[in-house]
Amino acid sequence: MRNKIRATQTPAIVKLAIAVAVLAIFLIFLNSAQKNDPAATDGLNATTPSLAPSATIPTITPADCVTSTEERTVRGSSMTGLLSDGDTVSVQFGYYACNEPKTGDVALVRFAGDSNPLVKVIKATPGDSFSLLQDACGWNIIVNGQKTRNSEGKEYCISDSGYRMLSLYVQSYNGIIPQDAYLVLGNLVRGSTDSTRFGLTSRGSLLGKVEIQTEIA
Repeated sequence: MRNKIRATQTPAIVKLAIAVAVLAIFLIFLNSAQKNDPAATDGLNATTPSLAPSATIPTITPADCVTSTEERTVRGSSMTGLLSDGDTVSVQFGYYACNEPKTGDVALVRFAGDSNPLVKVIKATPGDSFSLLQDACGWNIIVNGQKTRNSEGKEYCISDSGYRMLSLYVQSYNGIIPQDAYLVLGNLVRGSTDSTRFGLTSRGSLLGKVEIQTEIA
């Protein structure tokens, strides 16, 4: 009698396990190939980019804020007594980007009604009290309890139209200069193209600081 060798039938569950193992090996191989092939991730971020350690923030000085310093020629008479038509001044553009505007600063101011910026003096800053007091000559501008004066020590005394403009701010803000607002005036005590005409101006409208020799109060 011959010894018969009977073929053993592989159970279905074993076949399934082998198929899963082969598929896993194939996926591992495919993933490895994609990592080594830059073209495989074209148009997609293969990994989330990491952030480099933050660099040390440099100390900002007033000079760092100035984008440029230019010489400009004064045109007009609104600053008579302080600056004359034809005078040359130096303007530090960008100065107020990181320097607080101060009372007495001479600034270059953007005015929508004129293609050329205006030279004016800052007379009041946010938080200052201001009001208008009628006088024989017109209306005095009172800032922090004091009459506002020009570079020659003369009191500003504005017309009714200037009063109407500024009184809107006095009433709307209860007599306090609001945040991001500045009172800017020319040097003519009767008013000029300044806050008596266009109202308070924003910090963003202060284009630069004007350097002159005379100090303003």
